[in-house]
Order: sequence, then C-alpha cells, then structure tokens
Amino acid sequence: MTLTTASEINSNRNKAGDQFTATLDAAVTDASGRTVIPAGSSVTFQIVQIEEAENQGGDGKLVLRTVDATVNGESHLLKGEVTTLKYELKSGGVSAGDVGKVAVGAVAGAILGRVLGRSTTGAVVGGVVGAAVGTVIAVKTVDRDVVVPAGSKITLRLTESFSRPG
Repeated sequence: MTLTTASEINSNRNKAGDQFTATLDAAVTDASGRTVIPAGSSVTFQIVQIEEAENQGGDGKLVLRTVDATVNGESHLLKGEVTTLKYELKSGGVSAGDVGKVAVGAVAGAILGRVLGRSTTGAVVGGVVGAAVGTVIAVKTVDRDVVVPAGSKITLRLTESFSRPG
C-alpha cells in the first residue's frame, strides 16, 4: 500500500517515540475484492530510530514501525514493514563546533605564518589560509539532518493479516 505523509519528519526536531500519520492513497482490498481499508484512511507510524548523518559521507538513519490504521473513525492494529521511504539529507546549519574549527584553523595559521614568515604579513596570510582550511574541515564534518518532507510517499507491506468488523 502507498501512503502520503501529512507532516515533515526531521532529525533536528523529531526523536525516537514520536508519532506521525500518513494517508492511504488507494483502497486495500482482500482476495475477493472487498475493501478492507478505504482510500483516505490514516495510518499512524512511530519513529523507532532517527539519526542525522554524522558527516559529508554519512547516510543518516530513519526506522519506523506501524501503530494502527484509522478506518471510519475507528482504530485497528496494523502490522507492516516500510519498504520504501525516501529522505533527504540537509545541512543543519553551522554549529558552535563548526565555528570553532574555522577559528582554530585561523589561529593556527596566523601563528604558523608569523613564525615562518617572521612578519605581520605572514601572520595575516597564515590566518587566512588557516581559516580556509578550517572551513573545509567544518564543511566536510558538518552534521546533515534526515528530512522527510510533508507529502512524501511511504510504501508499506503488511506483515500480518488485517481484519476489521463489518
């Protein structure tokens, strides 16, 4: 079954235990063609694990579990496995640690430039080069948030049979 998320999920704001809902795009039918879950029904998910990508090459992590399906205002237990959910990795912005990396690079470069160049000009050039190196390090090590935009598609496969009265 395919569902559409109602709200954004973001590792910067969300944590394990948070819940969100998604809306069923098309009706789910049984073997005889009877509608078991009508289109437009909502499914509640719980975030089991959510972690930002630790650096430029990291993937981040998002693990979900189904909680229930709400059909015609009634909640029913639903067991399923998320088979498809695409998320984006977005820079979470510059942190104090990232600014520190640039500052340390600038100070180290200035000191080294002063020592090696034996002049104020050497210190200035060293400071600029050191800040540039610190910036490159900060960019490569900055955390990136796992983001699932509102309106994203989730594909779900039932892992247990689903039934409801009526």
